[in-house]
Amino acid sequence: MSNSNNKCNSSQQIEFLKSLPTTRLRAICSLIAKHEIIADIGADHGKVSEFIYKNSLAKKLIVNDISSPSLAKAKSLLALNSVNDRENAQNATGIVFQAICGSRLHELEPQINCAVIAGMGGDEIVKIVSNLQCETLVLSPQTKAEIVRNKLNQMSYNIFVDAVIKEKNKFYDVILAKKNDGKNKAASKSLSKEEEFSGKFYRFKNPNLLEKLRKEEQKILKYKDLKKDYKNKLSVIEKAMQWQL
Repeated sequence: MSNSNNKCNSSQQIEFLKSLPTTRLRAICSLIAKHEIIADIGADHGKVSEFIYKNSLAKKLIVNDISSPSLAKAKSLLALNSVNDRENAQNATGIVFQAICGSRLHELEPQINCAVIAGMGGDEIVKIVSNLQCETLVLSPQTKAEIVRNKLNQMSYNIFVDAVIKEKNKFYDVILAKKNDGKNKAASKSLSKEEEFSGKFYRFKNPNLLEKLRKEEQKILKYKDLKKDYKNKLSVIEKAMQWQL
């Protein structure tokens, strides 16, 4: 994982991180810094939103989920039961909340500074990111992280953190990306196939990444007749694994 100034460092945030129920949630929340407007997209039961709210990381927090029951649970966790869809509410701390149910993300205001998107596949994240204009993205695709990295590169985002988290024998990618301001030209270079598939920092040893690559390799080797796509994927995995051994 790359070093980042965005990691939370206050004692309150650290204690809250420790209280989160999963490694993946702790990894995601640790990458969220202060912004004017933060959108928690795919908020599920609202644990990430609660972290943002209780640590006063945003002046306005947008909570979104396609599931009405999940959004209701998130609103309950944030004591927002009386907030209707698309309605703004302001609590005693001055934080403005907006709950949005469904996939109407095109209605989100363009001034979002940071979007947190987790709990969905890479295809869906790519669709969402393609329609957002924000400076910072905290992402955790459950599948196809490679297409997410490719899209970020196409949209001139620089990846600052790219790590593999293991939780209950499953592997999750956690990514922090920021829009390139044009000053860092080197960061705009195309990603290699190894960087797309294994993460931008695959050359840094990570036991979770090594285990994930080995499992992917074993899965492919079970096929008797490897098609070209699988042969290419196997080559990418083997090149990345060389840095992990």
